[in-house]
Amino acid sequence: MSPLCFILMPFGKKDATGREIDFDAVYEQLIVPAVHDAGMEPLRADEEKTGGIIHKPMFERLILCEYAVADLTAANANVFYELGVRHAAKPHTTVLMFAEGSGQIPFDVAQLRAIPYAVSADGQPSDVAKFQTLLTKRLVDARKPTHDSLSINYLKITRILITPRPTRFVTGSNTLRP
Repeated sequence: MSPLCFILMPFGKKDATGREIDFDAVYEQLIVPAVHDAGMEPLRADEEKTGGIIHKPMFERLILCEYAVADLTAANANVFYELGVRHAAKPHTTVLMFAEGSGQIPFDVAQLRAIPYAVSADGQPSDVAKFQTLLTKRLVDARKPTHDSLSINYLKITRILITPRPTRFVTGSNTLRP
């Protein structure tokens, strides 16, 4: 079974600094083929088939999926929130991307390597083959054991999620203790 690659991105058509981008087309034409070529299975939050509160499966995917791709275009608050959670768990297996000409990437993530992709005047992805090649290569590289994908934060977070036991806040510190 192929590993899951969780996709953090806006859905539908959204304004990105004065031009509309079709993010569903970006997903279907750019991301899905590249993720498949890297030997992974893409999954976007709107494809989840589970019922109940949307946050539970989202947090599970952010923390437990081996790989993730985040589209930073349009500085979508939900994407950045999810990226923060993801970076606490597995920063080295998260690949960033953005649409060229869609504004400046915020300072806190500007130093990270993100892959630019081209969008035509009508909001559709262009230069598809070039981007797919770059994204596939970055995902394949993320699978190499030279990347430290098991951060200490990941181990702490999964212990908290997997081990259900009462916790208490320790006065004078910023930690939860069993």
